[in-house]
Amino acid sequence: MTVWSSLISCVQAKRITQHTIKIKTPFQKIKMILILIILVSICQTGLYLVSEKMNWKHGKTITFLMVLIGHLFIFPRFFYPEPDPNGINCGMPILGITLAFWIIGGGGTVIIHLLYYFISKFVKYKLNKSELSESVDKEEKEN
Repeated sequence: MTVWSSLISCVQAKRITQHTIKIKTPFQKIKMILILIILVSICQTGLYLVSEKMNWKHGKTITFLMVLIGHLFIFPRFFYPEPDPNGINCGMPILGITLAFWIIGGGGTVIIHLLYYFISKFVKYKLNKSELSESVDKEEKEN
């Protein structure tokens, strides 16, 4: 039996389920979600700094889109509860987890992106303004 045929038989038997994180209480799940969002936000800011140091033209935009897609579609699936084969499978936990990532994660991603954009523009403006004033002072001293 080859690897592909065994994989197909597993899928047909529905033995492959979603990759979920085994968490016992809802408070632990909330804590894990918030920790993941905070870690992704720190990584987002770090990638912004790296892309600015390396002078990548679209580095910040690509980072923003990747993190936003992660919050909207990828990260919530890791926290979905496993379906119970002998009981009723309510969709409310899935809805709550998805909305938490969309609102807190996606909103945080947009806020971090805008803050980084405006702060970097402000710093560049202040540096250019101070360089201009220094060059004017040098010209006045020479005259």
